[in-house]
Amino acid sequence: MELTPTFDAHFRGELDGLGKNVGFFPVLGNHEVRIIGAIPIGVEGARNSFKKNFLENNPQKLKSVLKDKIVYSVNLPGHVHFIALDNVSQAGFGDDQLDWLEKDLTAARSDPEVRHIFIGMHKPLAHNGVSSHGMEEDGERGEKESASALEMFKMARVELILASHVHEFARFYQGGIRSYITGGLGAPLVRSAGDRAFHHFLVVDVAGDAVDVEVVRFDGKPTYAPDNVGENMPD
Repeated sequence: MELTPTFDAHFRGELDGLGKNVGFFPVLGNHEVRIIGAIPIGVEGARNSFKKNFLENNPQKLKSVLKDKIVYSVNLPGHVHFIALDNVSQAGFGDDQLDWLEKDLTAARSDPEVRHIFIGMHKPLAHNGVSSHGMEEDGERGEKESASALEMFKMARVELILASHVHEFARFYQGGIRSYITGGLGAPLVRSAGDRAFHHFLVVDVAGDAVDVEVVRFDGKPTYAPDNVGENMPD
């Protein structure tokens, strides 16, 4: 969302402008708790500021289920259950988050009002085949807990994984689940990514059982057509 947590005040004002008509469901990233995403300034204080500004004072009245992380779930229009995970506040997810995730996925899958489950998190899962700039950066724990989470996603029939952290665009399947890296909202791009290095955002459209994802490039150049569940996608 931002280059550095010193921009909190600016984005707090932007959030006020959304009112209650546009939902805002943020996921914590390293840039929200470190200057330029790298220089520590006190993760706990920055995380608490983020929580106050963008969860507690959010018109949606969000609340993290864990005190030391930004973790929550919410039901959205279209029978969508969205889960926001935190793989920034610690290495991996942590046992407490994984325990909660298992319970939340089980409850969502048994809820007759939920037809789609989407996951949002900052770092991509480890060994995604696109970039090693993901949870493998957290070492053995990151890799192990990434694999555990993916198994839960598969068991719960999660349909969409949305991640960032890598400053580019990519789409792929991981564990049979349609996945996106959408790290090009405004950050400096990873030029080595070649034709995946462009600024963009995603529009996710849910209509009944269909989930379409459209990539909107800031430069207006044509990009991939919307993808429907079950279609094959290029690496």
